[in-house]
Amino acid sequence: MADEERPESEGERDMSDSDSETELDPAEYEKRRDLYLRQIILSEIQFNRLKITLRDLKIKQLMKRRQDVLNQTDPEFLAKQRELLDECNARNKLTETIRCLEMDSLERRTIGLKKIAET
Repeated sequence: MADEERPESEGERDMSDSDSETELDPAEYEKRRDLYLRQIILSEIQFNRLKITLRDLKIKQLMKRRQDVLNQTDPEFLAKQRELLDECNARNKLTETIRCLEMDSLERRTIGLKKIAET
């Protein structure tokens, strides 16, 4: 009987205290569970609202870009248009240069043939 009434040693008391600290009583457990559940639900509601807002902003941005492209005022459209016009102008200049050289060659050949025919 003396063993049964013996007080716990310091190490045994520390272990039993730490075990009881990690365990919550059912009321506290339910209270925390409900609190965290509410936080999760509120976070999901906020997330869904933000998702809808983000979707609406993206749609608005795409509609504005579409309108800019249709009006030919979109910066990306204007840059590509400028690039294509530069290419077209370079090709036209090259074609005009080739045509001028061919005409000059034809004129020289014609003049040469006329001089040969006259002599």
